[in-house]
Amino acid sequence: VNSIDGIVWEVDVASFQFTYVSPQAERILGYPVERWYEPDFWLRHMHQVDRGWAADFCLRATREKRDHEFQYRMLAVDGRVVWLHDIVRVIAEKGQPAKLRGIMVDITESRKVQDALRESEGHFRTIFEEAPIGLAYVDSSFRIRKSNRALSRFLGYSEEELRNVSFVDITHPDDIEKDASLAGQVFRGEIENYQLEKRYLKKGGEIVWGMLSVSMIRDKDGKVVSILGMVENISSRKEVEDQLRQSQKMEALGQLAGGVAHDFNNLIMAINAYSEIS
Repeated sequence: VNSIDGIVWEVDVASFQFTYVSPQAERILGYPVERWYEPDFWLRHMHQVDRGWAADFCLRATREKRDHEFQYRMLAVDGRVVWLHDIVRVIAEKGQPAKLRGIMVDITESRKVQDALRESEGHFRTIFEEAPIGLAYVDSSFRIRKSNRALSRFLGYSEEELRNVSFVDITHPDDIEKDASLAGQVFRGEIENYQLEKRYLKKGGEIVWGMLSVSMIRDKDGKVVSILGMVENISSRKEVEDQLRQSQKMEALGQLAGGVAHDFNNLIMAINAYSEIS
């Protein structure tokens, strides 16, 4: 008992008071072991947020003679919040619960890591969903596994609908081969990323332009398991470029027509001059 890295304890069910607490209690929470034998010590030093549900849970499990485990917070002597994982065994005598025996393990550090991870994941989900450009995870069969709102707006599909399509379904036929070739190189580890201007097919069949940026996603063993595609809507830019090209063509045609007219005018003048001489 003394070598266990946790608080070993025993409680009398009739009075619900501790009858034994191991010396590790003082190291973990700072209170002398003698304090633990005071009436309602456990509840009085439990975090107020956990006090009600933890007591109800333990009492209900005891009445049902059911071994149980749960996690809650207690306040240390210096005011620190300590997370404990409590593993409890119910001891029955003559068919009735008589004693509780258990061990409280300090899991404060692991909870901090879990909370930080949840916070990080929450931030990532928010960034992913609220990003102004389309984002999607694509697996090795080129099917979309997760996408964000911007991609749904860009293509006219709901997120659920996009999970049932492959990139072939939303790519213009003339751009499929090039995109598939580059994506295949990423999954084979030959390249790590690529960029490509390509045409997409919206749900209603409308063609829109997107700037696709692709990066690989590896698992813990370094294997490429999916790719992250980032799609920026460049339809407006491509429209302006087309208008500029048309304008340049018209300007070139005008210059050509002007040159021809000038040469033709020179020819007419020469003919007129020759006619006058004749």
